Amino acid sequence: ARFSRLLRGPLVVSGELAYLGPGSLERRVTSPHRETTTIPGNTVRIEREEQEARSFALERMPELEGFLMAFGALLEGDSTALERTFAVAADGDEAEGWTLELTPVSERARRREIVLRIYGHGDGLRCLAMSDTKGAGSVTMLDDQPSPAIAAESSFEELIAHCRGR
Repeated sequence: ARFSRLLRGPLVVSGELAYLGPGSLERRVTSPHRETTTIPGNTVRIEREEQEARSFALERMPELEGFLMAFGALLEGDSTALERTFAVAADGDEAEGWTLELTPVSERARRREIVLRIYGHGDGLRCLAMSDTKGAGSVTMLDDQPSPAIAAESSFEELIAHCRGR
């Protein structure tokens, strides 16, 4: 679910997220439209039904670049790579649930004022959330998702509470 002051309510999409190895990710949206976003290295390619495919350099979107790096480092268990790019703050435990808060260390990414939070339980990821100081944010639910209808009626804070297991 994506939240922005420019939207009347959250933009909720459903689909799959696949990690394809270091520096590569694929997101397939199946509802409310069909769209595939692939990141093979430093290029982002977006293909949406009934539209021309478009590509751009990953460096144009530091928040996406950070998300890809963080997601890969987490799945690979590479804390050194994570700490090269982010200041990492951890809270909670495996039994009750945990949160990693990742704040970019690069000046360019910090200017965008984006924080990435990763929520989990045990050794599993539940949600990835990005937020900025301007009221925009997104929540990607990876486990125990509420239905898209429930997500569409929820606030950013309510989805974060779900991610925390509350």
